[in-house]
Amino acid sequence: MQRHDETGGCVAFNEDLSDWDAFLRDWPIERLRSMTLAEYATVGDKRCFTYLVERGLDGYGGMRGGTALKFGIYAHRSGENDEKRQENVTYSANYAWYSRFGGDEESVFQKVRDEVAAIAQAAVKGDFSPVDSSADDGLLWPVFRSKIAFLYQDRSAPRLTAVLSPQSLRRFLGLPANDATPITQLHARVLQQKQAGESLIAFSERVWETAKPPEEGGTFSAASAMDYLSRRFPGSYSGTSHLAAYRTPSGRQLAFDPGSNPAKKIAVQIFVDAVPPFGSALTVTEYPPEKSRNHHLKSHAPALAAGERAFSVNVASAEALTQLCDWYDSEISQTAPSSTSSIVMPINQPLNQILFGPPGTGKTFHTIDKAVAILDPAFYSARNDEREPMKQRFDELTQEGLVRFVTFHQSFSYEDFVEGIRADSEGGSLQYRVEPGVFRSICEDARGSSQIASDIGVREGARIWKISIDGTVTSTTRNYCFNHGEARIGWSEAGDLMNENLSSVPAYAVLGSNDRSSLHGFSREIEPGDVLLCIGSEDKFQAVGVVQGEYEYQASPPAGVRQDYVNVLPVNWLATGLSLDIRPLNDGRKFTLKTVYELSRFGWPELAEYLEAASVSLTKGEHEVAKISQPRVLIIDEINRGNISRIFGELITLIEPSKRKGSVEALEVVLPYSKKKFSVPDNVYLIGTMNTADRSLAGLDIALRRRFVFEEMPPKPNLLGTVDGIDLQKLLTTMNQRIEVLLGRDYLLGHAYFIGIKSVADLKDVFQRQVLPLLQEYFFEDWEKIALVLNDHRKAADHRFLSQPGNDLQALFGKEGVANSNPRWNINTKAFIEPESYLGIYSAAGPAP
Repeated sequence: MQRHDETGGCVAFNEDLSDWDAFLRDWPIERLRSMTLAEYATVGDKRCFTYLVERGLDGYGGMRGGTALKFGIYAHRSGENDEKRQENVTYSANYAWYSRFGGDEESVFQKVRDEVAAIAQAAVKGDFSPVDSSADDGLLWPVFRSKIAFLYQDRSAPRLTAVLSPQSLRRFLGLPANDATPITQLHARVLQQKQAGESLIAFSERVWETAKPPEEGGTFSAASAMDYLSRRFPGSYSGTSHLAAYRTPSGRQLAFDPGSNPAKKIAVQIFVDAVPPFGSALTVTEYPPEKSRNHHLKSHAPALAAGERAFSVNVASAEALTQLCDWYDSEISQTAPSSTSSIVMPINQPLNQILFGPPGTGKTFHTIDKAVAILDPAFYSARNDEREPMKQRFDELTQEGLVRFVTFHQSFSYEDFVEGIRADSEGGSLQYRVEPGVFRSICEDARGSSQIASDIGVREGARIWKISIDGTVTSTTRNYCFNHGEARIGWSEAGDLMNENLSSVPAYAVLGSNDRSSLHGFSREIEPGDVLLCIGSEDKFQAVGVVQGEYEYQASPPAGVRQDYVNVLPVNWLATGLSLDIRPLNDGRKFTLKTVYELSRFGWPELAEYLEAASVSLTKGEHEVAKISQPRVLIIDEINRGNISRIFGELITLIEPSKRKGSVEALEVVLPYSKKKFSVPDNVYLIGTMNTADRSLAGLDIALRRRFVFEEMPPKPNLLGTVDGIDLQKLLTTMNQRIEVLLGRDYLLGHAYFIGIKSVADLKDVFQRQVLPLLQEYFFEDWEKIALVLNDHRKAADHRFLSQPGNDLQALFGKEGVANSNPRWNINTKAFIEPESYLGIYSAAGPAP
């Protein structure tokens, strides 16, 4: 079966080993040691070593594609186009090689030949260390080394699979793209899953199928982008956990932030040095020289760093990435546009909108599309007809803190939405604090997004923690922590705080509640991206840092550190030597004696503003904080079920576009509990949903109506098909026409109830469990009108969903009797399984006799 390999070639996994056997007979180790340059590489010679290994034996491991420089030296056609020649490559009449390898072809080939023979000889002896060597340790590229070692290994006890790309092996094992496990160890772990009796080639094909890259049908992500770029531009990777940078053969740089979980990030912003000619199909943002950006670019892609003109391209698919690289890898000079404005797809979404309609019309469903269109318009434009990627992108944006969700109800209040007072036990006493609600929180995050920057590591929703490192007096331990990027606390007698049986450790069990709380918070609650304030006194802090990683227990602290300070967190100390009062931030309160605890009265936005006002730089000189105005989306489900005046309070005016911060008529208010000034940023989008069956649009709060754009979500019968001869489109259309006449258009049935129906059995479940109960609610159990909607009066008795049993009132009540003012109705369960019952809803047949 043919498969494309990861460098663009075509692989036919071949379980017939005769070609492999023939190769080993023709190319024993002795011949490798004495082969000539012509035997190694000659244009058009299918018997030369490089052709055989790359193409003749690609059924035993694909390595086609890329540049022929992977062979160390390669044969080129005489008169090769000068325009295609690279500056760092030397060309003789018939061969080419990297200039750093030497000045003449024979001396370079001798090095290549020695390396080839050494790899093969080592593989025969079971030594695969050459495969793990870095790309700079020899003349051959890693993929070529792997193929040689694979071919010469002992097939009865294989150490390598025929899947030569380490990225494929990482995908098979579920490892991140930047995992540093040596190649031979990856193969060893993969081979552990080889089944008894399964041939090496068959197993390799299974590994390849499982680890198929996005361009072969896999899911696109930041991890797969790193995978592709590592294969497209081998040996060029440079970066950190916050940046992956690459170079084309001509030296052009490109880079992006893979995020904290590259496998889950399904769109990337790639920095390039010019605007792609197909930029209208993507979101492209210009970065003029003076505009700040990811500071890691300075070290790993300086041509794209601050001080240089660059462009950020949103890429959300393997096809878009390939197209971008095809253009970027070309030798044609690119010319950037003269405009210095950002080239961004417009966000054609109102700041405040409500999706309204009857039940089942997809209002909540469409909030996902609306949110993605606002937060990632390029992804929406490229993938809006693909539901699964759209939902995955929405979940990713939600995980990043860019989307919040809340449901209004009768008990929901201003205190839940904006801010309220909550009781809290801190330092052993009951205290009351102001806690922000969901709306104030998202507004503060949106305002803080111009201050929070990925290059200093503060995460969305970061928690602020107080920490005392060896008290407040001068301390060598604290100085060591500041100088070595650590935060430490003591209690060594408790041992490793991640011990599952910690509570049973005697030294831990005797600690007081504050000490146990400090240890628990330090080891289990503080997360990477949280902020630490190291105290200098009871009312001042002396340092600000961002947590960089997970808790570590270090049984033997280094020299100069208190020997009981065994509990460690990695921290990037942004500023030290401070003496700033905590009380303006902390509602007038000083620090308590507890070693570690969360400072919950303020967040990162307030802290960043406070530090900025105190002229404290968080960027250590050359680092610049990126000014990013990232939008936020708040989805308010069932917005009409809450008391709008009570929930929004005075903020109902501030959500108007013309009253938002930054506008000419911007307003701000003083919040009643916190007494803080507050305004609504212009990058907070409100998306509400409204079920018209709960309350008609006419009865909605007038103040809300004039501040929101309303988009009707009507039923869409055209999305429905036919099931077992029943036309669902006609069925829904006819029922809704009757409901509109009898009750009004606010009470129609949505198409969502009928999406996914594949049989009469499915239709039965929908009618019994959803449609009929909804009609009962609509018509207040007026069964006669429900029967009219179902057209029961014009069906045969067996096909009526509802029926009226005969009433013998005299038998029930005696001779006196009662007026038959409340006739009884029965539900005919047998009718729900008959197709004729549903066909009769939209047919015009007369009543049965």
